[in-house]
Amino acid sequence: MAIPAGYRDMLLSGMFTTLTLALSALALALCLGLLVALARQSGGRIARTLAGTYATVMRGTPDIAMMLLLYFSLQIWLNMATDALGIGQIEISPFGAGAIVLGVI
Repeated sequence: MAIPAGYRDMLLSGMFTTLTLALSALALALCLGLLVALARQSGGRIARTLAGTYATVMRGTPDIAMMLLLYFSLQIWLNMATDALGIGQIEISPFGAGAIVLGVI
């Protein structure tokens, strides 16, 4: 069964976007996971507590709730921080926000 040309282009575009998002989120997740694992194994009580709290909150919160919370509030938090520093506004693309949210989860 042949796929019509218009659909083939859409499928290839969607596949490329999905793979790019997955690899971006994987890179962030590996870095963040390594930091949390090192913090949990460290001798410092504060680092262990923060890493344990992060892991507990991420495991205990439904993924969709975390996605919505981070997607809709991430840009607001960043802009409040940049306004306080006098840097200006930051706009995050939906793709970037998705990669960040999936990497954090």
